[in-house]
Amino acid sequence: MRLAERVLGVRSGDALTRLLDELSAYYEGLAGAMPTDQKVAIEKIARTAMKRVTASVGKSAGVTEDWLSGYLSQYYSDASRRLCRANLAQVERIVAGADGDAVNALRSKLGGWGDVRAEVMARHEAAMALNKTLVAGFKVAGYSAVWKAPPGSCKMCLLMNDQTVTTLTPPLHKGCACTVDKGARA
Repeated sequence: MRLAERVLGVRSGDALTRLLDELSAYYEGLAGAMPTDQKVAIEKIARTAMKRVTASVGKSAGVTEDWLSGYLSQYYSDASRRLCRANLAQVERIVAGADGDAVNALRSKLGGWGDVRAEVMARHEAAMALNKTLVAGFKVAGYSAVWKAPPGSCKMCLLMNDQTVTTLTPPLHKGCACTVDKGARA
């Protein structure tokens, strides 16, 4: 909020542009740096995924501790950048819809954002980490991955059910309970 108040002290279109530029620089500085506690949580999820892959395909020369270590290093970097982009996009939407008073719009929207946003992001990120690791593990083991939508899923997820996962992985949306499973031998 202090950044918004400082940058938006002058209420002009240029001030909004400066705010978004400074926020972009701030988030760019964060990208690639993930807190240790988040890394520990993601590693536990990734190990669970690795065990599921191994249980599904048997021991694979590709799905090893070395593979997991390299995969996690890249995942941390990618996830950090993705989360920073998502937060910045959220702030940009608030500022764009502010009707001239970006400071109050930000204050109103972001008042309890830390707790709520953190919980939503943590739940979504846990599902993302599991599914992305499963897809990568199946690929390394020589298999495709297929989308699995549980009963009661939204129409879009039900359309994805049993489809081979290519670039889009679950979760597709907030609250998505979809996962992936072993597909055909590649």
